[in-house]
Amino acid sequence: MKPATPLPWKADGDEVIDTAAGTVADVFGDTSEDRDQNAAYIAHAANLYPEMLDFIDSLSRGFDNLSWEMQEWRRRILAKCEGEWDRKNDELLNQ
Repeated sequence: MKPATPLPWKADGDEVIDTAAGTVADVFGDTSEDRDQNAAYIAHAANLYPEMLDFIDSLSRGFDNLSWEMQEWRRRILAKCEGEWDRKNDELLNQ
């Protein structure tokens, strides 16, 4: 799953912005401080997401003899991250 606008994103108060495209999301919360903190968290998580996927994939590929359970965990995590997982039925889409 990839964002519609390019990374990196940054927090600007209660907005998450892409410096090229402008506002990506307006963030809501009970207080201004909550909104600012939520926007910072969203931008941080979005920017780190591609690296986390690469890390999970490369780390798990480094083990030649992963158990079936670990191979299944890796497959499920990567499918969920790529938007290829049906969360309602807890299974791969288009299986």
